[in-house]
Amino acid sequence: MSQTLANLKRRASRKVVELYQLECPADTSPNDTKSFESKYKIRDILRDLLDMLKQFENDITSSEYTLLWSFFSFKLATTFIETEERQEGRHTLREILSTLQSRPTMTGFFQAIETLAACTETTKSVLDGCIASISRSDDLQAFSGLLQSCFNSLAVVSAPSSHQPEAEGEDRPDTDVESTALHWLRRAESVFQIYSRVFGGAIKGHAPECWESLGFFDSLDFSSPTSKDTTELIKELMFETSYTTTLFMLAQNFD
Repeated sequence: MSQTLANLKRRASRKVVELYQLECPADTSPNDTKSFESKYKIRDILRDLLDMLKQFENDITSSEYTLLWSFFSFKLATTFIETEERQEGRHTLREILSTLQSRPTMTGFFQAIETLAACTETTKSVLDGCIASISRSDDLQAFSGLLQSCFNSLAVVSAPSSHQPEAEGEDRPDTDVESTALHWLRRAESVFQIYSRVFGGAIKGHAPECWESLGFFDSLDFSSPTSKDTTELIKELMFETSYTTTLFMLAQNFD
């Protein structure tokens, strides 16, 4: 890791800690007003992070820049969803997907996701066919967790909302199929299945990057094996937790 990227991640890590403090305040008494206010404060911090990232665009690799931009944008999309601004949330998530799809190293992975998501039954032979042209690339390990989370969130924003119906004239997804939660959940499920298959059925030590690990960056000594193990454990837990979320939402979809 370059010194420039390390410095950027340290600065971002301190901001992420601020976000956690706003998301999980010490005062646990219910207060809807404070909760909503914190969402907008979180949004401001994320926009500051995106502005800070732009200053480093020419000093870090394309992959590093895209990963951080995608994580910050994903969290921004989450705040839109939480404040019932579904159109903004959907737009931001689709922008992230478009950016990842434009990376040549991700083409085979996206094709495999579409193939597997369209299958009515997932078998070993189907999975083997899907991963035939996929290698253990840096981009695969960098972006798979993010992609899984994006698909899960698109499923959430595509589900009917009892709090705020879609506004008249609001931009809709490209097709009726893509407006369903099931469409996105199938893809989230496929990400985990394909990734696990590429890495031989075990993600221990090979889990993809996750937003949560960034919050620990400033406090860890990465020359220490213990710190590396801690980071890997966080990544594994978040990837598996996101998959559990996918399965839970799929079960609800078929209930």
